Amino acid sequence: MTRGLSAVPVRAVSARLGVTLGRVGALLAVLALLAIWVIRIRYAAPAYVSELGADGAPDAGWFALALGTVAAAGMLLGVAELLRTPMVGEAHGAVRAALVDEARGGLPGVPVGGGRGAVRAALLGGVCLILAGIGFLVSTVYPCTARCPVPGDPLHTMRDTIHITAAIAGFALVAIAMLAQAVAGADRRSRLIAWGAAIGVAVIAGVGGLLALAHVATALGAWCELVATSIAILWCASRGMSRGRS
Repeated sequence: MTRGLSAVPVRAVSARLGVTLGRVGALLAVLALLAIWVIRIRYAAPAYVSELGADGAPDAGWFALALGTVAAAGMLLGVAELLRTPMVGEAHGAVRAALVDEARGGLPGVPVGGGRGAVRAALLGGVCLILAGIGFLVSTVYPCTARCPVPGDPLHTMRDTIHITAAIAGFALVAIAMLAQAVAGADRRSRLIAWGAAIGVAVIAGVGGLLALAHVATALGAWCELVATSIAILWCASRGMSRGRS
């Protein structure tokens, strides 16, 4: 019993660190998103997000900084999620009881409700956000060539393949984190927000992708991609802040 209860101060410290990292990650995500919108508005022609950092783009350096900040935010938010979530094995016995008592008294970051499903969803979400951050970091290190040609285009290069693959993987991992939270989040509010974000991203990104494949209304398709990306980043930021208020 004494050995189990000694875990409480450790959990308290890690939970408080998770609060701080979540808030920092959320702030970085919002700042990066604002920077991306400014860069896009300054761009003279219709452009998909990756084109803003391609070779020859006027603000390619600033875009690389913004995308790198998104990567850092994703990793921080993922680590924060893991730090603030108790392991599944802690859901029973004296340790769990002590943690619940502390949480009701104001200990930040230890979920009181939601059960094992919510714990697993939070852990999955944390891992996905860390991996998504790594994906965005890779896409920052390997920017597109001029105009970011897609596979099948004669100008497409291996660097374009790496960039596009890493960016898509990062986006998909964020979507998995959204769905995990939507299905098994600890509270109804977080589940509804996650469902709204997931559906919004799927519909808007889907429209943008179809327009791009059909080579029709590509300007609208580019804006759809930016809006879908914005929803995903804002959802990540909201997770950091909501966990900070837990």
